[in-house]
Amino acid sequence: MSVSLAVRSVRAAVFAVLCVLLGAGGHALATGAAPPVGVQVTAFVPVFVGGCLLGGRER
Repeated sequence: MSVSLAVRSVRAAVFAVLCVLLGAGGHALATGAAPPVGVQVTAFVPVFVGGCLLGGRER
């Protein structure tokens, strides 16, 4: 069963935000400084695209 592009985008965005925030939080705990916002936004894009591509089927 296919999923609409809107649903796929929302799920991928939530997934990407959680992944980037988890990575930034871990980095902040390990080093004491969070990555700059620009780096976090840059990291969001490939995770979002990957989530969109891999989230194309409904279970």
